[in-house]
Amino acid sequence: MRRVFEGMDRWWAEYHQLYATRNVRIFAQTENRLFLPVTSFVTPMEAGRSLDTPYHALRWAALLETEANSTPENTEPCWHTLPALWAKRRGTVEEKTLLLCSLLLGFSMDAWVCLGTDAHGQPHSWVLTRTEGDTSMPRDVVCWDVRSAERTPADDPHYLASYTSLDVVFNHRRLLLCRSDTVARASLDFGNPRCWLNVPLDDEALSELKLYPTVHLPPFADLRPKVWGLPLELEAIEEMVERRLTDMVIAHRQAAGLPTAIDAHLGQLLQVALVNCELERVGQPAQAALFESLIKHVCTAEQVFRAVPVQFNHLNMSQFWPALSARPAVRALLDCDARSVIGLRARIVQFPEGTVATWVVLAKCGK
Repeated sequence: MRRVFEGMDRWWAEYHQLYATRNVRIFAQTENRLFLPVTSFVTPMEAGRSLDTPYHALRWAALLETEANSTPENTEPCWHTLPALWAKRRGTVEEKTLLLCSLLLGFSMDAWVCLGTDAHGQPHSWVLTRTEGDTSMPRDVVCWDVRSAERTPADDPHYLASYTSLDVVFNHRRLLLCRSDTVARASLDFGNPRCWLNVPLDDEALSELKLYPTVHLPPFADLRPKVWGLPLELEAIEEMVERRLTDMVIAHRQAAGLPTAIDAHLGQLLQVALVNCELERVGQPAQAALFESLIKHVCTAEQVFRAVPVQFNHLNMSQFWPALSARPAVRALLDCDARSVIGLRARIVQFPEGTVATWVVLAKCGK
């Protein structure tokens, strides 16, 4: 470790002035203040049966609560290890990006953590994947952003509008600095020496300074995320959420002098809408036409159907109604006349390590 750090320190002292204003990180420390090269924080990690696709990996990383990065710019960042991140159920954008990159590597993708700046010139991080390695064209490169929960191809105009600079890329094998100061001029060929500068890290250093053991199935980490059971059956929690929100809807309308007609069958059909909402968040095709055809059977041509879906990343029921009732669209829906019927549905989607996506939809069918 001393040999590696001394060598990297000498190398960084030679190039530091050239990159002093860039978002460059060579070392980071764990929550136990163990200093390691940033490559140590990434590991190919299989998701087992807890995540179906790489898109679900992005969804999980994005669902984790984001906390502000409190590390001063001129010091090495403190990045929590993955088990600590899962126990906290929240992390910085950088920590969530490390998790996503490790999961994408576990799906055998050519994934890299990117450190750079966003559209406002502020430090940011995201994951970049290439389908053709160093020969990839922009159409073969996709940016996976845990902050926006979006995937952006490098040939999409939104790519240049989202990032100002790409300063560092790394995974568990390599660490490179970008010589170009703008993302528009950054080559996606990491073997191009005119654009990329290799940080000296030999195979022995990469092997000895790993954070996560890879004994059982090298090079994949022995660490694996798991889906844990909830305190109650999923259906029981969903029904409990619906009962509490139904009581709140009735109380809200009573205070306004309005009767309330709750349509249980409309609530059942709203299950399809919530499935579509989650599919869209994951990035998979939704069945919007199917839902529209179903609604036409319960709402006549003279009636208007309106629905407001809301997603929470927790199961704190006391926060659901204040968040819902604060939305103008929900308040307008709740103020519908007495001839309208109201439907309500809740759906909980489980992700690894206690993370959930809780969907609630309120709808009305009437004049």
